Amino acid sequence: MATFTDNKLQVKEEFSLLRSFFDELKPVFGDDFKTLSMGMSGDYLEAIEQGSNMIRIGSDIFGTR
Repeated sequence: MATFTDNKLQVKEEFSLLRSFFDELKPVFGDDFKTLSMGMSGDYLEAIEQGSNMIRIGSDIFGTR
């Protein structure tokens, strides 16, 4: 989950940092370490742009609580 903000650049930078951690740890954990889960209904496009392969879009599907 990224910071709750309208600042898309900040969100993108946070996802980019998470991607770099993922890339650094992948060789340590091997082939089973393949899911990069980041991004929710409000920022899933930025997350996918930064390499996310699992997003959570419940609010877009079911509406807000």
